[in-house]
Amino acid sequence: MILTEPTPNPNSIKFISEKVISAVGTEEFQKKELSKIENNFVKEILGFKGVELVLLSKNFLSVKKIVKLHGIFLNQWLFLILTIIFKKTVNQF
Repeated sequence: MILTEPTPNPNSIKFISEKVISAVGTEEFQKKELSKIENNFVKEILGFKGVELVLLSKNFLSVKKIVKLHGIFLNQWLFLILTIIFKKTVNQF
């Protein structure tokens, strides 16, 4: 199950899981460095229009979006996509 939680930054949203997302600790990934990223899960998320940063931690990830896009629609869309991707790839971390 994935839950969402607001963050102090209105352009970010936190997705919380009961499963381990990152066993190596907290890591930050930026879209501008997409070609250097080896984690397919993160690459898929950063590949979506409007997403510029992903922060992974033990049981949550935070996604920062571009301000220009409508936040509510992007949040709902990201929630759906992350649920699908997470189910496919969580055991690969």
